[in-house]
Amino acid sequence: MKRIKTDKDESIFGKAKRKIRGFFYDISVRLHRSRAPKPPRGRAKRNRGALIFCICMLAYPLVQWTIFYLYANLNSIFLAFQRYDVNTGQQVFLAGPNVFNNFKNVLYDLIRGESLGKYFLNGAILHLASVVIAYPISQFFAFIIYKKCPLSGAFKTILYLPSILSSMVIAMFFKYFVERALPAYLGAFGVKNVPLLLNTESTAFGTIMFYTLFFAMPGAIVINTGTMSRVPVDLIEYGKLEGLSMWKEFVYLTIPLMYPLIEVQLLGVFVGFFTYSGPLYALYAESAPASVQTFGYYMFTRIVGRNASDAYYGYTAASNLMIGIASVPIVYGTKFLLDKIDPEVEF
Repeated sequence: MKRIKTDKDESIFGKAKRKIRGFFYDISVRLHRSRAPKPPRGRAKRNRGALIFCICMLAYPLVQWTIFYLYANLNSIFLAFQRYDVNTGQQVFLAGPNVFNNFKNVLYDLIRGESLGKYFLNGAILHLASVVIAYPISQFFAFIIYKKCPLSGAFKTILYLPSILSSMVIAMFFKYFVERALPAYLGAFGVKNVPLLLNTESTAFGTIMFYTLFFAMPGAIVINTGTMSRVPVDLIEYGKLEGLSMWKEFVYLTIPLMYPLIEVQLLGVFVGFFTYSGPLYALYAESAPASVQTFGYYMFTRIVGRNASDAYYGYTAASNLMIGIASVPIVYGTKFLLDKIDPEVEF
């Protein structure tokens, strides 16, 4: 068998020859690179300008995310374990067995307190009403507008108008209608002593629910109508040839094809389940009756407005942290159930 030569077997002259070859090879490579054509100065400037533009475009969302999301959320977590010191006027960390005092206070008010549990229930009812009542109705009206049924143009104008106007403008018009216009109209027909619907305890919550349902539909109708327009026309024509009525087309064809959008919208509903404040601030500012207040509205007014106090910061931060922790299994559980009933259709 022939023996393979190694570096130890190579002579001194062989090693020197190999190093000289490598030296001249490196020189030739460097000379070749130096002679390579350089990009035009104009192109280099354009590339530099594009790089600066990309950096500027990325810097703004990065700074915004760092300040308003990362810093704000980390600060709220720290506040959950702090209390307001009256003597120094500063937030100080709780220590020892009192470190979870804010969380204990929230749980106590939620379970045994009369107000906080009621506020949470109000928000849950208003929020779920938008799913159980408003969402199916918005689907139905969106289908009517999509199929261009009789009076679909009138429905489109009436239902799209609130989505164009500002929410504060709509709240102002609604408040004027129920507090002044409606009593005046009923008074013209001999009805006297008409209660103020928004300020009477027996009618305030029902009025708020009506407002929530009616003005929550336009946005959903706009989105659903756009999604229905993506349903393949040939599939609809095939359904008509098979004898599908308009109602069966809506139930067995349109709804299954829209399921991915429905799933996303339902997940969005459950994400805001705990923090829903509805139109309360737009209609009442900071003076909503206790009978209609929600959990989100109550927490908001504790840290903003004339009833705000630095002493509520730790309490509010602890409640929001608990809501965030409780929302994770609810959202993922909802996603799991929705995936189980997914008809698995794509278009």
